[in-house]
Amino acid sequence: MDRPRARATCAVLLSASLLTLGGTVPAAAGPTATAATAAIRSGQLTATVDTAFPQVLQYRLGRGTLPGNTGATPQVSVNGTAFTPTVTSTITPDHVDYVLGFPSIDVTLNVRVSVSGSVLSWKVTGVTETGATKVSTLAIPGLNLLSIRGDRPGAQVADASVYKTYYAPGPDMDTIAAVSSLPTDPAPLHKAIALVADSTIAAGITSNSLTSFGDPVDPNRGGNLLVRTTGSAGVNTTAIGSDLWTYRGPDGKVVALPEAKVVLTGDANGTPGIDWQDAAVAYRQIMTEPEQAAQTKNNVVSQIAMNFVSQAQNPFVKTLDDIKKMALHTDGLGQSIELKGYQDEGHDAGHPDYAGHYNTAAGGLADINTVVDGAAAYNAIVGVHISDVGQAPRSKAFRWDKTYDPTNPAPPYIWGDTAFGLDTGKDLASGDYAERIAALVHEVPNLGFVYSDAFFQQDSVNWNAWKEANVVARHGLPIYTEFPTYMFPYVSWYHDSAEYDDVGINSRILRFVYNHDMDAWINNSEPMLAGVQNKASFMGWHSQHSVNKEIAQVFTNNLPTKYLQHFRITDWKDGAITFTGGVSTRMNGASPQIWRDGALERDGDKFFLPWSPQGQQKIYAWNDTAESRTWTLPKAWSGQSSVTLYKLSDTGKDAGAQITVSGGRVTLDLDPNTPYVIYPGTPVSVPTAGTYADGSNTGAPVRRADTATSVGFGTGTIVKNGEFFTRDLSGWTSASTSGDTSGVSVVTDSNGFQNLRITGSHDGEVTQKLTGLTPGQTYSASAYVSVTGSRKATLRVDGNGADPVENWIDRPTPVQTDANNRFSGQRFQRLEVLFTQPAGATTATLHLMADAGSDSGDTVLWSDVRAMADPGATHRADGHTYTEDFEHNTGGGFGPFLIGKPGEPSEILSEAHDGYTRDTISGTYSLETINNGAGPQFRTWPGSIRFLPGHSYRVQADYQSDIAGQYRFQVDGENAAAPITDTLLEQTTTEKLTGAPAPGPVPSWWTGPWTDSLPPVRSAPHSRIDTSFTVGDCGDVYLSLTSATDSNGAATLDNLVVDDLGTAATGLPTCRPAVSGPIAGVGSDRCVDVPNSDATDGTRVALWDCNGGANQTWAFAADGTIRSLGKCLDVIGHGTADGTGVELWNCNGGANQQWTYDTAAKTYKGAESGSCLGAVAGATTNGTLLEIRRCDGGASQQWSHP
Repeated sequence: MDRPRARATCAVLLSASLLTLGGTVPAAAGPTATAATAAIRSGQLTATVDTAFPQVLQYRLGRGTLPGNTGATPQVSVNGTAFTPTVTSTITPDHVDYVLGFPSIDVTLNVRVSVSGSVLSWKVTGVTETGATKVSTLAIPGLNLLSIRGDRPGAQVADASVYKTYYAPGPDMDTIAAVSSLPTDPAPLHKAIALVADSTIAAGITSNSLTSFGDPVDPNRGGNLLVRTTGSAGVNTTAIGSDLWTYRGPDGKVVALPEAKVVLTGDANGTPGIDWQDAAVAYRQIMTEPEQAAQTKNNVVSQIAMNFVSQAQNPFVKTLDDIKKMALHTDGLGQSIELKGYQDEGHDAGHPDYAGHYNTAAGGLADINTVVDGAAAYNAIVGVHISDVGQAPRSKAFRWDKTYDPTNPAPPYIWGDTAFGLDTGKDLASGDYAERIAALVHEVPNLGFVYSDAFFQQDSVNWNAWKEANVVARHGLPIYTEFPTYMFPYVSWYHDSAEYDDVGINSRILRFVYNHDMDAWINNSEPMLAGVQNKASFMGWHSQHSVNKEIAQVFTNNLPTKYLQHFRITDWKDGAITFTGGVSTRMNGASPQIWRDGALERDGDKFFLPWSPQGQQKIYAWNDTAESRTWTLPKAWSGQSSVTLYKLSDTGKDAGAQITVSGGRVTLDLDPNTPYVIYPGTPVSVPTAGTYADGSNTGAPVRRADTATSVGFGTGTIVKNGEFFTRDLSGWTSASTSGDTSGVSVVTDSNGFQNLRITGSHDGEVTQKLTGLTPGQTYSASAYVSVTGSRKATLRVDGNGADPVENWIDRPTPVQTDANNRFSGQRFQRLEVLFTQPAGATTATLHLMADAGSDSGDTVLWSDVRAMADPGATHRADGHTYTEDFEHNTGGGFGPFLIGKPGEPSEILSEAHDGYTRDTISGTYSLETINNGAGPQFRTWPGSIRFLPGHSYRVQADYQSDIAGQYRFQVDGENAAAPITDTLLEQTTTEKLTGAPAPGPVPSWWTGPWTDSLPPVRSAPHSRIDTSFTVGDCGDVYLSLTSATDSNGAATLDNLVVDDLGTAATGLPTCRPAVSGPIAGVGSDRCVDVPNSDATDGTRVALWDCNGGANQTWAFAADGTIRSLGKCLDVIGHGTADGTGVELWNCNGGANQQWTYDTAAKTYKGAESGSCLGAVAGATTNGTLLEIRRCDGGASQQWSHP
């Protein structure tokens, strides 16, 4: 133990500064001549300190010296009140301990100033409170942790702030300048990092104070350091200090003992001279890193698996299959997969219930653990999306007293579910957030990360950000978030940075230091470094459904980005960046290059990158053009005589081709835009340094032996290989009554997904034996189906000892309007049957069938086959033809209803929460639409409820509506001129179905031991629909709910009952077929024509001589659509600008397919654009294309109407 050298006791003001940069200290600014001093040493660093109070007088490192305090001595602020402490000190060879006394408030602080290596630490080591005062904040205004004078040779400052931003990049937050050139500041500025240098030495500072916003120049600027430049006698001095320390948070718990560190260095990067970049390299010794930041460099694949508005578009076990698919296609590159919508009914539903309220339609807790646990074998981590900024009344954690105005909450945010603003600070301080996170981690023990959505900071001191991150980090998990900077430096992945090219932290200084730790940057700001992207995800987020686009993004953008993140930046010049490990990147014109040990590894979108970058076990190759390219093998591969080149696909590596090595080089002829991986003839394994440096975040091997068969698609499910990801019929048996099964095959669509196809003139089917079923249990079996032509497609379950059950469709399937469904825009819908296992039966046979085709082009496609237990489910309760109470949503959906129009609807299965919700009619769930805009809300189809021609039906349902005149329940036909029946939903309540109750007394009987701030509510009054009709000759008949306006109203449906009255009923309303005929131009006397009768989506509509053909016959449906050849007249891309073209497209309910005819003006006006249909340039010749344009009354916009 070191013997104390001296002890000094005095009442003093605490010193202003720990560090001043310069060779000498001007006498006028130096410490008092009577100050006692001592030198503490580490072997590298010598610091001269004042023994009378904690301040550094001088540093010495090598030939560089840094004088210390030059400013006035500040007071110590405790809880916002300034005090002058008493001080005693104890000296040892490498540290000095100080005791600061505040007798008037019975508080004592212990402070240690110490040196170790090249780092000086200033730390409060203890806080003693013997009276009523409890320390919350500690500040030392004017305590300059680092200063630099402008008259030193080469004196410069490099600092940066973080900036509050949402979907914009924010201004450049860097200052890199000579001290002498800086303007003086009237007050300190908020900075997140500050570095200084002169010609002999460089230094950096950190503090564990929390980030503050509210900069005097720009309140959006933030950091935890205070930087101020002042001038005296013609010389600038820049002083850097710590912002206020939060010792105790609003929850009464200790955040941390206040601490600051100074690191000093000479030349740290091997380049001529010393500047801020040397300080940046040294700064990494003392910087704060996000939890599990070392994983960042391996998360090459970043995707969001989206489940939204009760649809269960991506069941959890399906997501595991998607992870396997990507692992095969990338030979096991690291994946980071976010389950967005793991709660309740999906994304943004049921917040803030983090545990105990899982998305059962997508598989529930058991399946969440299946994907989380199973993903690890494929080098994938799986996390979940939470929110602590909104709370839904349906959530079990909901409380009115946690809104920002507990007795008069602001109107809710509505996107699918309804959410009121959650007072984040109150939630965190109460401990409820920590309890919910703990419950989540307990129930999902192998969770990979937590993504906190939409976090933003309202208070000046960012305790909320620290607390959210700290709670998650205590479980060893990284935290991700949406908006850049708000949780800096605790977060390693920002959603906005990954999704948008121009959003992120806008700082070269911060990126220099943290590039290897964070995906936080503006991707298009530096092409040499790029940035991880997930905007081409195929798991449904923001309507992204292309495997092919994701693969291109992963290999051309993400892989080079992650390769470089395995190394640390040491020198950054315009057009060239140097890293550790002999790696550099530079620009070759507009193309970024990567070099290593003198060998080129990337040239634009051509690369030859070892992986892992340190271990170099294998090499990935890609070429954007079809050309031969010669590459130099890495040094670690020296001695290889041959290597094996494998082409990668979603079934894994192909058989491979042996490539001869010549002079340490290989020549490759690659298919363009196709990934390849190269394995050495003799295994290579270079020792790696650092956490996860071998390229794996889960311990999964980097060298893979997976095949499409070995990965076992369908783990955790009843149906195996239900998406046909093996690209063959593995797990299935094909058959045909003709004996010819050549028409039964697996095909891959343009997005890279597989479908079972049955085509040709013969019938065909595939079957699979379902095993492990429970006797007495009811199951839901379903599959997505697409029918082209009139071929009948049947889903059947038999072979279990019960009567077969089946469902079928024999006409083109309605277009999938759910933007988050991978079949969005295609004619796919989910066909379902319910079956119950008899006693003793544990197996059944599932059939996917297609009848013989009358035309060789008639095709049936099947995909996404599922079977799930659905206890108690039935659609024939009490002997009715069809019933739906919305209590069984296994596999997702709205019961018999499809989403009414394209997009991400504001519709959901409402959920009852006693005392808090009003929008559930009976049971636990009702079907709700709210603020979803005008037009169709949802509708049935023949695959859910089949209405037989000539039969009469009675339809009944309960409903609620909080608005008059907006919603109508209709029975309609595909080719009806008007709805068969049309029931206006009367307003059943004057209070909003999803609004807050009026203030009033809160009875104790419903809250138990606690009391909320608003009184309880009960289910709103409801009414009943009761309508009867006869099916006529108007095509498929369906039930629908429509909205007449864009008003912000809500309606719910429940307890749907359909009864078939047979063929004897009379006097009931029936349909009138839609008017149909040609549309002739007044100015051209030519007809609107589908050229060559080509009904392909996207066929441009034109003028042609009238000929009475089917391609000139247009039907005017009740929904406002104009139809020919089974397709709709469509404004391209929902365009509204003059000159937007008009085409033929699948009818999808979009407003760009709705038209109104003005009899007087003889014009067709688009519902979405308000513009008129017309001939391009007013031309009248055959072949003239049609467009929309502002209505002008001209002859080229005038048309006949049948």
